[in-house]
Amino acid sequence: MESLETKPRSVASRWRRRLAIFGVVFGLWALLHWWNGPIRPLFFSASGIHDSYDGSGGGLTGDFNRCIRADCSEEFFHQYARQQGLTSTVAEALPKNCPGWSNCSERWWTPPPLRGAYYSYRPGGSRYILAYANGSLFYDLCAW
Repeated sequence: MESLETKPRSVASRWRRRLAIFGVVFGLWALLHWWNGPIRPLFFSASGIHDSYDGSGGGLTGDFNRCIRADCSEEFFHQYARQQGLTSTVAEALPKNCPGWSNCSERWWTPPPLRGAYYSYRPGGSRYILAYANGSLFYDLCAW
């Protein structure tokens, strides 16, 4: 009777396997995050999409600032605002103590005045602004 000998797996092969599993799990997590994020709907109805992200909190605090610009129709802009759950501004200003547009340093970031913009604001938590001008939507998302 022959004995069945199995070679023990090397440490390197176990680490490669663990790294591959981690890569697959992380990839699925990133895909889920993208699928539920603000960019995905733009891919289907907008063009010329620009995106700038600054996670100044180092990922630990959840602080971030994201600026998005995309070319789209005005009809899609209003539909997108409703989909994002934003409230329309009536005046030229946001509510008291609500910060305005972020200082994004990208050349394409030229947000319009706030008249007709949509927003969401939670003091001490987050602020979102969405506005439309010259065939482009501008979306500014901040959390602190």
